[in-house]
Amino acid sequence: MILAAVTINAAFNSGIIDTAVNYADAQKKEQITFDDLDKNIQDIVNKIEEYDIGGGSNPIPTPPQDGSWDGEVNSPKVEGTGLIPVYHNGTNWVDLTENSTEEEWNNWYSYDTTNKKWANARTKDGSMWVWIPRYEYKIDSTAKTIDVNFIEGTSTATTAGFTLHPAFLDGTANGFSNGEWDKDIAGFWIAKYPAGWQKGTDGETSIGTPDMSNIAYQTSARGYDTYAGRITNGTTKMSYPEFKANNYAYNWISVGDAYTLSQDIKNASRYGLSNIDSHLEKNSEWGAVAYLAHS
Repeated sequence: MILAAVTINAAFNSGIIDTAVNYADAQKKEQITFDDLDKNIQDIVNKIEEYDIGGGSNPIPTPPQDGSWDGEVNSPKVEGTGLIPVYHNGTNWVDLTENSTEEEWNNWYSYDTTNKKWANARTKDGSMWVWIPRYEYKIDSTAKTIDVNFIEGTSTATTAGFTLHPAFLDGTANGFSNGEWDKDIAGFWIAKYPAGWQKGTDGETSIGTPDMSNIAYQTSARGYDTYAGRITNGTTKMSYPEFKANNYAYNWISVGDAYTLSQDIKNASRYGLSNIDSHLEKNSEWGAVAYLAHS
């Protein structure tokens, strides 16, 4: 503020001296001087904030990452989860950190109708996840369109003609008949790719020793070779899945085993997750993804 005040006085005095010949002309030029000066001072203030002169603030403005409303959608919740926000630069996936630029952070996501960038994040093992924010929808069966409005926080208020998707709702009162949760949620993360074998990508002939869970297969299959080893009912442990592009998807696993294994993802050190719930994808959650993709 002291710097700004000195600059104003110096410019103001200079304006009077330079235009003293004609009073009317002086007034006009002084106004121009003030307008330009105000713009210059604002530039200085912006630079001070941008470069964190004096300390005490984050030099790079980053979007919220705690599930709170960002003015457009409920922000992707990564704080305290172990998830790492990433964006695609056209060639590779790039981690976003405290050292990333504002431009890079702006590339993370945008759920508006123009940019259509879904928020992506990865776990420690490189598995990819996509954020699905809370929304209401309206289906036009004639036009075959789905309109979506994003909902702030965990509000249950809806626009006329719209329905709040059950995947985000508390279904305690109706016995979870539509695939709801036990509370209202701001959004959820879903695997970007199918569950696949560790290192089971095209061209791989061996994956070595996979990272195994402590859960034994309960399937009735016996003597069947898979990337996880040789399945013997109740003895061979299941390998943890990876959710990456071009992986061989799990193709020999019962629904019951998939259900049990998915719940153990939150406990496995390979993913680096904390404070999260992991489970087999529900029909309601798949529906929420499909509706949002179609909208």
